[in-house]
Amino acid sequence: MLTVSFTGFIVGLLVGLAGMGGGLLMTPLLILLYGFSPTMAVGTDLI
Repeated sequence: MLTVSFTGFIVGLLVGLAGMGGGLLMTPLLILLYGFSPTMAVGTDLI
């Protein structure tokens, strides 16, 4: 769980620096790296 939180921090940092949407970065990471289902990844990304 700590790695997911750390990934969220890194994505937040990149979004702040680059100005692009977090969903663009976080959704593929949740699906590919952490094995979330696509529905769960998109749902948690919207929150």
